[in-house]
Amino acid sequence: MRVLCSVLAAALPLAAAAAAPFYTAESVAHAANHRAGPLAPNTIVSLYGTDLSWGTAAASGIQPGGRLPTALPNAGVHVTVGGTFAPLYYVSPRQVNFLAPAMLKPGTYDLELVRDGQRGPKVRIELAESAPGLFHTGGWALATRASGALVTPSDPAVPGEVVVLYGTGFGQTSPPLTDGLIPRTAAWLPQGVGVRLEVGGLDASHRVFYAGVTPGFAGLYQINLLLPDEPLEDPEIVLKIGSNESPQGVRLPVRSRDWAQPMANRPRLLSCR
Repeated sequence: MRVLCSVLAAALPLAAAAAAPFYTAESVAHAANHRAGPLAPNTIVSLYGTDLSWGTAAASGIQPGGRLPTALPNAGVHVTVGGTFAPLYYVSPRQVNFLAPAMLKPGTYDLELVRDGQRGPKVRIELAESAPGLFHTGGWALATRASGALVTPSDPAVPGEVVVLYGTGFGQTSPPLTDGLIPRTAAWLPQGVGVRLEVGGLDASHRVFYAGVTPGFAGLYQINLLLPDEPLEDPEIVLKIGSNESPQGVRLPVRSRDWAQPMANRPRLLSCR
């Protein structure tokens, strides 16, 4: 027992010397557009900083209908937004990915990360009704065909084809989402919210046949779009929800039918996934 007490006593100064988590309001970023600024309920958020966690952990094995946890094994971390525990996707010493609680109302809230009792700074964040952002890589939208195959610059979509665009920050749905829920089925954005999708500067909203959550993924949304039949070449995609819109500069790889393989060889299945 005396040996054990000596070991514990020697470890105490090391524990006391561990740095507290550190981050700023500017390091709380929308996961799709990587910008600080307004978020929305049920938005995937990336928090960047130092000493955020003792190690790395990620949520896994959660089936649709389940919920993301608010704490991950051996990480010692939780995040609160306005005093509400935020569901966690991933934690590491320099980055934590979490969901803004879906049931919070728009407003300004304190965000705080706590690591085994050591508190990071309280920083103020704003939640709007919506804060749409489209996931992209190098400015190319993350998009799939109805078959699930990726749309890429080397394998672009063609006019008249069905594509699925992915994003986060679209806000509440009908029926409403609850905190951390991994949806089993489609849930639409409410009809009165006002969804407008611009493709190459032209309104293509009438060609959107689904706008809502992606079943099986917490915080992920999708837009199912029948591309215009007119010739297009890498059009810019801007999504507007209510008074908020996604950042400009995101393009969808599209080429004419003469460039791409014949449409007859492409699947045209309609799906909400």
